[in-house]
Amino acid sequence: MTKTQGITAASYFDLTDQVYSNDSLKIGRIIYHMDGKTNFVVIDAVNQPKSGLQAIATVSLKEYEDMKAGKIDTYSHIVFASRGSELNLAEFKKDWINTDMNDLAFGLNPGLESTQNKVFDQLNNTKIPGFPGMKIKDVSLPGIPKIPESHGNQFAEYKVFVDQTVTKFKPQDYSFTGHSLGGTLAQVMAVTFQKEAVTYAAANPYRILSPEQKQLVRQGYFKDMITDYRHMGDPVGVGIPGMIIGRQFIMATNGAELPLLGHKINTFAGMFDSNGAAKLHVDPAEIKKQAHILEMAAKKIVQLHVSLLDYKQAEMEGTKRIQRRLENETQGGDYAHLDYHDVDNALYDISQGSERGTYLFHDSVAIEKAGDELNKFRMLLGEFSYELKRAADDFQTKDIELGNFINTQWGE
Repeated sequence: MTKTQGITAASYFDLTDQVYSNDSLKIGRIIYHMDGKTNFVVIDAVNQPKSGLQAIATVSLKEYEDMKAGKIDTYSHIVFASRGSELNLAEFKKDWINTDMNDLAFGLNPGLESTQNKVFDQLNNTKIPGFPGMKIKDVSLPGIPKIPESHGNQFAEYKVFVDQTVTKFKPQDYSFTGHSLGGTLAQVMAVTFQKEAVTYAAANPYRILSPEQKQLVRQGYFKDMITDYRHMGDPVGVGIPGMIIGRQFIMATNGAELPLLGHKINTFAGMFDSNGAAKLHVDPAEIKKQAHILEMAAKKIVQLHVSLLDYKQAEMEGTKRIQRRLENETQGGDYAHLDYHDVDNALYDISQGSERGTYLFHDSVAIEKAGDELNKFRMLLGEFSYELKRAADDFQTKDIELGNFINTQWGE
């Protein structure tokens, strides 16, 4: 859950999900949230057919209405949501080949690619002398490859859109969200403008960042600004090399944890609690359950240690009884031909030592060492159990606090 304006992970997800709909690219479109309260309105949109970039700028419905009524003169917060890679034929090459493969997998910097595209455009639009109206791009000669056509760059174009929207509306703050390639775009913009981002199954854009931006990532500058949620078994979040930007969490899924299937956006649907926080792969209740199991194991270790001490005491008492009986037998009993020293020497020969005048028939040093090791292990288990429970309690406390904060921000 983000700190920004009480916007929850669930709210960001709704925007991330809805931006896949072409209707969301219409200015004035209302995007409804599952709680019926934190709804958003699209105030700006971009749709670049060449590069495949589609994104929206949204504000809360309440602020949108207040702005129309003249109650406010600036928005407190804009959320930018960018569309991810699509599987339809029209968008496949733009998203998966040009952007996912060329830009991310091969680390092609957006600035360099923009320059390359300008060169392609200039060459292709060069007029051919003596042939009015004809350009190089119109000519096809056998054996001579055509100059590639520029395909645009989603990252560079998204920055332009964000710059223009912020300049136009002058919000007090803004943040980013998106899924898959849309999450990658969101993270790059968050790094570029040093703003918050909440993303879902984002491909890692570390390789296309500038050296200065990479240094900030290595220093942990974005740790509390950028959060990515993904599913177990989804290779997209870890398939592209590079440092994780911000923080990454494994979310619970409503589908099978299989490669690629866990990448689909609909597997995140419904995986949020009543406060809008993301349900993680392991929840606090499960953590507490495991902590309780560790507590029980620690108690078993205590019982084992006590049993060792009880055995030692019982053996010493038994040895004393045997020794007294044998000594008595030397006074006219079955062992009258023996004396006290004969009994003592026999016990000495078969014993492994003595303690407080009593012969021992066990390795006292080994038992003492085992007791010390058991006690250390018990303490470690106890401390670990305590830390687990405290972490689970802290998680729940923070979740409740943020939930109350949301209610304060958005009203009942």
